[in-house]
Amino acid sequence: MHPSFRRCLPLALLVLAACSPKPDEQSAVPAPDAISAPAPATVAVAPQEERKCSDDPQPGEEGKLPRCVGVAAVPPPPRAFHIASEGGQCVIEGDACTLEKPFKLSGCGIKDYYTFTPASAGAGSFTYQGNMMGARVSGGGGYTVDVGESGGTIQTAASRNCAGAGGVAGCNGINIRFKLTPIAACGAAP
Repeated sequence: MHPSFRRCLPLALLVLAACSPKPDEQSAVPAPDAISAPAPATVAVAPQEERKCSDDPQPGEEGKLPRCVGVAAVPPPPRAFHIASEGGQCVIEGDACTLEKPFKLSGCGIKDYYTFTPASAGAGSFTYQGNMMGARVSGGGGYTVDVGESGGTIQTAASRNCAGAGGVAGCNGINIRFKLTPIAACGAAP
């Protein structure tokens, strides 16, 4: 490797560390080997209620139940969120129409910097890549979602973050926390 490139590696690693959000000490994330696979979901079956209406033909006045009209369960619309990183030297942010489909966030001067791929509304994996001040940065890991009526958070876990320049690379394991703010519609400001 050319000696002039070796001098760039410390700068690239400093840039990666400076632009990474600082870990939140109160929300410590377990080491990758301590993370267990999520338990399989169980499905609860509610007892079937006695019907209050009937779709069967009811000749005359013999029908005991009224006709079922317009009885349909409508699922709630997906919730949209504005997502922004907490801490760090630059903000990584964007909108997600739903947390159940892939979404991208931009930041630190890089469009579509982070790509989140949900396995469910509560967890998934993420990757990121781009160029920052001449250094190639990339990484990925898993994430979990904690969401309520007034918003919530996305916490990355088991991250592997790398930077490289001039054929020299280095990696760290900084995890990032993102704030979820409900928005009226996708693309709307919070």
